[in-house]
Amino acid sequence: MNNPKNSIDITDDEEQRADGGPRPAGVLKNFYDSYGWTIDEATGLLKGVSYFQDMDPVATKYRHDHEMRFKPVYGDGGKFFLDAGCGGDPRPALSENFDVHLCLDISIVGLKAARDQLGESGAYILADLSRLPFKDGAFDGVLASHCLYHVEKDQQKIVLDELHRVTATDKSLLVFYSSRNNLISVLHRVSNLGTIAVNVILNRIGFHLGHPPPYLTRNSKSSDTSVDSDVPDLYSFAHNPVRLVRGFDSADVSCLMTFTIYDTGVLRKLHLLKPSIRIFDYMERVFPHAMRYVGKFTCIRIQKQSGPE
Repeated sequence: MNNPKNSIDITDDEEQRADGGPRPAGVLKNFYDSYGWTIDEATGLLKGVSYFQDMDPVATKYRHDHEMRFKPVYGDGGKFFLDAGCGGDPRPALSENFDVHLCLDISIVGLKAARDQLGESGAYILADLSRLPFKDGAFDGVLASHCLYHVEKDQQKIVLDELHRVTATDKSLLVFYSSRNNLISVLHRVSNLGTIAVNVILNRIGFHLGHPPPYLTRNSKSSDTSVDSDVPDLYSFAHNPVRLVRGFDSADVSCLMTFTIYDTGVLRKLHLLKPSIRIFDYMERVFPHAMRYVGKFTCIRIQKQSGPE
């Protein structure tokens, strides 16, 4: 490790494309600096957390339990744990067996929010995921939680290679990722088309349904426009995770969790949230690989082996 504990390194970020438009990295940084990692005064929560995560206690426990299911992947821990792209939402529960929890992000606002949570127990680095300022094999555990699909689609494999490079031999890299190749995503797209079709009719009589929720609109092949006028744009692109990890012989892709904030909200209104979570929790644990074709979120695990992958 070249950086002392609690240090922050500034890295240049090319925020403009050749055509003068903003690069996805610049869009992402603007979203979290100006909105995502700021505090909602009404709730006291980070806006980026409550915007994408259902804060209902049942849904929160569901999300936490499924992430913790992968904690044994990190074995007995080690010295350095890299929480890559964590912003203001680090995962200290997964790094309990490590000496140093290092938070890395392109948003200094997010890193300050992470430091408010972790204090002196963490280290904080401002850097680009595609150019990690660490030597090969520097970390005994690496996590990229819900950040890789916000990286420009042609850069995601580069970031994955970088995360793999800094992972120590025989240690594990986890990526909490999204996917468009599953039943939930199909249902989302059908719902989105249904909303558009119904609005065509309703507009004729002066009515209009609200915008679809973010998970219905933020998974296209181009940079996405925010569904809320007061929320900045945010880029998102989800590859087929199995194709993304081709070339890594030790890669394994399984279901992280089935439901998004939209799904848990709908199920709660129907009074079906608790029974649905019980059913899908069981299925995700017993059939983790089959359920990746059903659930929205996947977990990519790569155990670094000696020699080239």
